[in-house]
Amino acid sequence: MAMDLPLIDVSICINIVTKIVSNLSQSITKKQSKRSKQYCHIDIELIPRGKYCWVQITNEGETKFSLEEVLTLDFNDSTLNGTILGEIILKKSRGTQEIPSVYKTYFDGNFIELRSNSENPGADKFSHLRDYLSVKIEHPFAGEGLGPLVEHLMEYLINLQSLHPHTKYTLRTDRTTFYNNFTDLDDDFTKCKILSSALEAIVSQSVNECFRKEICETLEIPDVSDTSTTIMCNLLPILHKNYQL
Repeated sequence: MAMDLPLIDVSICINIVTKIVSNLSQSITKKQSKRSKQYCHIDIELIPRGKYCWVQITNEGETKFSLEEVLTLDFNDSTLNGTILGEIILKKSRGTQEIPSVYKTYFDGNFIELRSNSENPGADKFSHLRDYLSVKIEHPFAGEGLGPLVEHLMEYLINLQSLHPHTKYTLRTDRTTFYNNFTDLDDDFTKCKILSSALEAIVSQSVNECFRKEICETLEIPDVSDTSTTIMCNLLPILHKNYQL
């Protein structure tokens, strides 16, 4: 991770993160159908590395909104000269039989300047998702600011959840989950997880190599250890599309 960029104050980081999450929440709500509700999940990942910490915000779902709308920020920090660098990974699937495209883009500060290089796309950070928008703030903040940031964001997400009760919000590091609210569709996730895990156990414990090979070919996976994840990825979208209000 680049360290040639200036540090940002944790208060500035909080302002930027809450603004992006708020913009995403409003954009998702506006695009939802009146007849059905979509599984919406906004994930805030904190990435501590030694004395510093980075933040990555990901909308795990369809991205039918304007990036300029989502990335409209308002902050003031003299050390940044009104400019902050962020990395965007955008993945879109146009059809179930097509290979999804992953684009890497950058934005600069209050003035949104989108630059995309289709010849050098970003890495697919969430290969199990068909669609997502991931925004990583390239400027780190000092690690001692992690506690105040978590405390403030947890309070913010609790209030935001009351405005968007069907949206799941998670705040976490790779080892610790600080916030994870319950939504109506969590029950389906749990049921799918139980089913997919049971099927993976059956396949993994089978001594019939032909059966194991056939499962891998059917699911188009390299190893039986990917059975659960692949089944989850196929079951959940089907269930979510069937939800009616």
